[in-house]
Amino acid sequence: MLQRAANEIVPDRYTGSYPAGFAGPAGRRVAIVVAGMHRSGTSMLSHLLTRLGAHLPDDRIGPGPGNPLGHWEPLRLVALNDRILRELGRSTTDSRPMPSGWLVSPRAEKFVDRVVHQIEEDYGDAPLLLIKDPRLCRLLPLYAAALDRLDIDLRVVLCLRHPQEVVQSLGARDNTEPALAEMLWARHVIEAEAHSRLHPRAWTSFDALLYDGEGVAGALGRDLGFPWLASASQCAADLSKIARPDQRHWAAADRTTSRSASPFLQRVWQAARCGVAGKESDARTLFDESRALLAEFDRYHRARDRRLDAMCASASWRLTAPLRHLKRAVLAGWSRS
Repeated sequence: MLQRAANEIVPDRYTGSYPAGFAGPAGRRVAIVVAGMHRSGTSMLSHLLTRLGAHLPDDRIGPGPGNPLGHWEPLRLVALNDRILRELGRSTTDSRPMPSGWLVSPRAEKFVDRVVHQIEEDYGDAPLLLIKDPRLCRLLPLYAAALDRLDIDLRVVLCLRHPQEVVQSLGARDNTEPALAEMLWARHVIEAEAHSRLHPRAWTSFDALLYDGEGVAGALGRDLGFPWLASASQCAADLSKIARPDQRHWAAADRTTSRSASPFLQRVWQAARCGVAGKESDARTLFDESRALLAEFDRYHRARDRRLDAMCASASWRLTAPLRHLKRAVLAGWSRS
C-alpha cells in the first residue's frame, strides 16, 4: 500500500529559512509528532499542519482506500516502523501489549539508530519537522530518543476520535472485527497518552478538525508554544478545503459517551474528552485508571499471547505469508487505480 503521493495538494517546499521569531527552546529545531489511532483524523491533521509550514519528506504515502486526499505520512519512516513492529513480533493489527522489556533491550538501541538515520536522510535541516504515523502511538519512545540524539525538540499532538466511529470506519475499510477494532483503539490511545506525558503536548479531535480547522490551528500553535511558519488566518482558505464536515462518513449515535461499547471503552473515551477539553489533571487520572485496567486484562491473557507468538513462528504461518502479501498487493493496486 505504500506509494508516492500522486494527487495530493502539495505544500510549498521548505526554503531553509526561519521567519522572524520562530524557534524551539534555545533556538532548537522542532519535530511535531502526530499520534492517534488509525481512522481518527490524523491524515487530515497532518495535511493541515503542512499548510502551516511543517515539513514532510517528498516521499510520502499517497491516496488509498478511505484516504482519497492522501495519508500525509513519511513513506520510509512508516516502512521502518512496520519492520520494527515485525521484529518485535507485532503488527498494526495486533492488539497485544508490546513485549515486556522491549525498550531496555539491546535491539531498542539499534531501532533508535535506524530512526536517527532515516530522519536525517528524509528531513535534512528543516526547522519544523512533521512525523505522522498511527504506529507512533506505540513506538513514540524510540522517536523521543532519536530526536533527543539529533538535538531536535519533540512536541506531540494527540488526535482522538470516538471509538464507535473508528470501529465503523475500520470495519468498512479493512473488514476488521468490532472487538479487535475496539481493543486496537484502546491500546493506541492509552499508550500514546502515557508515552507523551514526558513531552510538551496538545490535544485535538476529529470533530474539532471537521468543523473548525482554523481554530484548531490557532489552538495547537498556542498549546505547543510557538508561532507557525504561516499563520492560520493566512491559510484559512486552504484549511477550509482540507477539513470539511462532509468528510465524516461515520457518526456515533452519541459522541459524549460510548453507550454501545463496554464500560472500559467508555472510561477511556471519558479520559480522552477531558484531554481535548483542556482538563489535563482529570485526563491523567482517568488514563491512569484505564491503563491499570488494561494491565490487569493483559495479565489474564498472557497464555493467549504465547499461543499467538507460537502461531506467528509456525511453518504454516510462514507458508501462508504469500497469500497475505497478495492481499496487500491487490489493495495497493486498487489505491493506484
